[in-house]
Amino acid sequence: MIYSYPKTAKRQTPKLQIDDIISIHALYYSSYPFPDSHHVSIQQHKTLDIVTLFHKAGSPASVRAATVLKQASANATESATEDQASDHSHQTNPHRPDFELNITEDPPTADQLKTILEYVGKNKISSVIKGATTENEALKKFKESADNLKRPVVVDWNNGKAIASDNESEILKMLNQLNDK
Repeated sequence: MIYSYPKTAKRQTPKLQIDDIISIHALYYSSYPFPDSHHVSIQQHKTLDIVTLFHKAGSPASVRAATVLKQASANATESATEDQASDHSHQTNPHRPDFELNITEDPPTADQLKTILEYVGKNKISSVIKGATTENEALKKFKESADNLKRPVVVDWNNGKAIASDNESEILKMLNQLNDK
């Protein structure tokens, strides 16, 4: 014998209301074996600081600066990966700067150059542009020839710092200050 529902009877599907969902969620997490701080993880992801190297491949000084920056970037990435896999409560080195490294052989734009000159300060304009002592001279000489830019130039855009040097300790000092803000 085959049973069938009368055509007038409608099959009801339960509809969950928001209160039901909240109750189910609360019930689930109240039976969770760990304290609340362990099962709910809210991480704030900070935007990485951007560090740019205005590079000249044929310059030994620029190649040294690129090497220092690449090693620091690789170490920071490696440290970040280790930290994510370990307990954060006892980090051995809190000064591991993690940053986005841009290496370019293109010269800076005029606006970028103005910003770089602001970052280095009036007393160090000549370290960025050959033969210039003022911002106006620097912009004029740069406009005449982009080769007047003394490379390498390392710029930390987020923290307003720039150095025109391959000095490893100066570069590393700048990078270590990325996390000190």
